[in-house]
Amino acid sequence: MSVRAEPLSDLDIRVSKATLTKPRKINPHLFQLCNTIVWCGMRGTGKTNSMISLFKDYMDTKHNKFEPGFDYEHVHMINPSYWNDPKIQEMNIEPQNVHVEPTDNTVLEIVDTIKTNVDEYKEWEKYVKAWNRFIKARSLSEVPPLDLILLYKNNFTEPDMNEYPHGMPSSLMFLDDVAASDLLKQGKSPLNSFFIRHRHNNCSVWVSTQYIKALPRIMRNNVCVFCLFATKDGKVLKEIYQEIAGIVSEEDFMKYYEFATREKHDFLCIDIVSTKNRFRRNFKDVLYIDDGGVSSTENESPDAP
Repeated sequence: MSVRAEPLSDLDIRVSKATLTKPRKINPHLFQLCNTIVWCGMRGTGKTNSMISLFKDYMDTKHNKFEPGFDYEHVHMINPSYWNDPKIQEMNIEPQNVHVEPTDNTVLEIVDTIKTNVDEYKEWEKYVKAWNRFIKARSLSEVPPLDLILLYKNNFTEPDMNEYPHGMPSSLMFLDDVAASDLLKQGKSPLNSFFIRHRHNNCSVWVSTQYIKALPRIMRNNVCVFCLFATKDGKVLKEIYQEIAGIVSEEDFMKYYEFATREKHDFLCIDIVSTKNRFRRNFKDVLYIDDGGVSSTENESPDAP
């Protein structure tokens, strides 16, 4: 006996195209903004170098041919050893955005700053639209009541330019060297709550860890990209596979993993969200499985549109 389906009329799922903000034009080979990325590997495997490299790809205006300016206007780092690590300091994060205390209060402080930036932008954008409708109106009677409230509130002054020429401010929260803290705890916490709601504040979250199980389940279930470094611990590999079992068989996962991590400091990158370029060696080489086993195709930088 098999399953069959009989469609009902007028009950098709309609996909909403509404977005929080207009997507930015970034290098299509980079991961879309508002991402969550986890680096998993032991000390000395190259996690820090790969994080800094990807960060510079987003932030370096020489490489950003698609839309001038940084992809992340605000970067917040939680790292107890930041000021003792010359390598991580290459990210040149503003000192006021570097936090060495990995606590719930630190997360709440960062989240409040991110939300304030977004809310202020939304208010500015709302007033700009009201102002534009006002100057096009032939009389006040044609101005919507809510617009009039905003106009009176701002004394009918023309809105100033804001500091975000590419639209709603985009933020990045970066967590490194926090495994020994209480920040990565199971259950309800400011970090877990923000990790699943980061998109509502136009923010990405990047996390570095030595053990995938050190992350709360709610975080592991909401990761967009995994960067997996070489390990000889079969138990760790099985734990990692459990997080991606829905998109690849264990046999193929091991083929990708072994191919990608042959050389020292190389890693397997898995994009959970995208079906294109899903498996990569490092960030540049796209991996495929064919009759001859795993092969790679170098990801060339495209020309600007």
